[in-house]
Amino acid sequence: MQIHDIQAFLAVVRTKNISRAAEEMYLSQSTITHRLKNLELTMGVTLLDRGRGMKNIYLTPSGKDFLQIAKRWDVLWKETEFLKKQGDHMALSFGTLESLNLSVFPSLFISLSQHIPKIRLEIHTQHTDDLYSSVERRQIDVAFVLREIFSPNIKKEPWATAPMVLLKTSNPSEAEKIMIDNNNLNADNEVYTPWSGTNFTSWHDQWWDPTCRYRINITGVNLILTLLQDVEKWAIVPMWLAQYATKLGNFSYYRLSNPPPDLICYKITHKFPKPSTQRSLLVLNEYLKNIKIS
Repeated sequence: MQIHDIQAFLAVVRTKNISRAAEEMYLSQSTITHRLKNLELTMGVTLLDRGRGMKNIYLTPSGKDFLQIAKRWDVLWKETEFLKKQGDHMALSFGTLESLNLSVFPSLFISLSQHIPKIRLEIHTQHTDDLYSSVERRQIDVAFVLREIFSPNIKKEPWATAPMVLLKTSNPSEAEKIMIDNNNLNADNEVYTPWSGTNFTSWHDQWWDPTCRYRINITGVNLILTLLQDVEKWAIVPMWLAQYATKLGNFSYYRLSNPPPDLICYKITHKFPKPSTQRSLLVLNEYLKNIKIS
């Protein structure tokens, strides 16, 4: 079955006349007639009532049944032609943590969305375990995490490191100008997030009682800035989040006299990525060179 035959059929149905259909399609009447015959021969049924003395052409019962199929066929053909004209295009499924999504990657997302040729971009904000799982199943092409998890099919590489600093409500002009002694921090006023697993937790427990009754414990970053509106509260956060908060105003960050280990951000991809993502990953790598998170 040829698309040209179907288009001739649809033109005749619209115009109810072979000559008008021929004019519409810039073809001869004989060509239209030939295409209709080809279509009916392929279908094995008569689709149109036409003959001497009939001013208009009408659908037969079989023609009425076939009309909706022909319309769908025409739509699919047009969509296929549109896809062919677009040529190969790029796609990238990007996974990240809430803290990175908020304070590190907005400029990257803008660059990727404006890239020429266009990239079909998907952005997924998930927890670390879910990001590893999504990359493992090739549902996400690349992700950025703050913790290492062993997976035989995942390639992990350190992308960036950032110092951990103290964040609290204060004048932004004080940022990084004052050092805070760990011993002077009241654990009851802490908004605690276990940033990088055992390394951070071990360091933290050396300085403050892990069973502190009044400490606020959270596992995400959405509430950190809200809870720090209380001038007595403080939190230990990576530099990128501290800098983001300072730009918002009313926050400042301070170096610690005995800081925890720097936080490592890992870039993870599948060891055997989909071939169709290679170009997009190369574009991503170029944009990543322009991002500073410490």
